[in-house]
Amino acid sequence: MDKLIIALLVSIGRGIFWGWVTHSVIRSKGYYTNWFWWGFFFGLFAFVAACAKPQNIWWNKPNYSSAGNAASPSSPVNSGWLCSCGRENAPYVSSCVCGISKSSYLTSKHDSLAKPEN
Repeated sequence: MDKLIIALLVSIGRGIFWGWVTHSVIRSKGYYTNWFWWGFFFGLFAFVAACAKPQNIWWNKPNYSSAGNAASPSSPVNSGWLCSCGRENAPYVSSCVCGISKSSYLTSKHDSLAKPEN
């Protein structure tokens, strides 16, 4: 009876190990399906299948710069407009959250650039 309990515990431990490893490999490849149970029941075979699975090309990991921040592919400052309240707005946004419209902001910005300060 003791050998049966020990064999059962070892089998469950082995299943948890292979389930976790298989799940980790699938997650690192960009899939969010649960492969834990495949690894739990099929062990090494599920791990080999997970390793053979191609990288998910529709999944993007954050691209970290040397500063440690996620680099954004397109910054609103470069392609959008910066409101006088300091908020960065995308180019398709017609008015800021503070209530200033893009056209009135651009008009006031144009007027301030056109008038030289004495």
